[in-house]
Amino acid sequence: PSPSSTSPRWISCSANSVAVTRSMVTSVDHGNVTMDSGLLTETVRRYLTSDPTGTVLVVDDDRGSRSFLSRAVENLNLSVAEAVDGADGLALFGELLPDLVILDLQMPTLDGRRFIQRLRELPQGKLTPVILATAKDLTGEEADLLLRYCDQIILKGNFTREQLMDNIRYWMAKGQAQKAIEVN
Repeated sequence: PSPSSTSPRWISCSANSVAVTRSMVTSVDHGNVTMDSGLLTETVRRYLTSDPTGTVLVVDDDRGSRSFLSRAVENLNLSVAEAVDGADGLALFGELLPDLVILDLQMPTLDGRRFIQRLRELPQGKLTPVILATAKDLTGEEADLLLRYCDQIILKGNFTREQLMDNIRYWMAKGQAQKAIEVN
């Protein structure tokens, strides 16, 4: 089950699915790819069944929201770094190279949308999972546009800490599995 199955108001995107590398491909015939699904399954299972490790960057200008998000990360025994706006967040990203980014959409200096666009331009930021947390009531068109750049949108106030922790576990595991597959 996907993390979004815990609440129908969560919007998920699988556009950044686990990459298929040459080591997994066994043959290509007229555009049809045959791959070693055992290697993919084994790699994903290893990361989904173990406790996540790594660093999460939380970017939110609201102290209360930032604290709530950071506590959820800390409850998973993960390292957390905090930034008060997108500009600070990008600077911290470059220093820390976190495994996951959770950020607010509406912030001063550099908002969440522009943060994500700039992040995806960085070689290290292309595969980093991003959860966009927002209180804004998004239209379907706005959500579709944002989901081109981020992995998931969650609506502030519509999820519990446990649901957030489940999503953090999922995206950390998926991101780490994807990086491991990219190395192979």
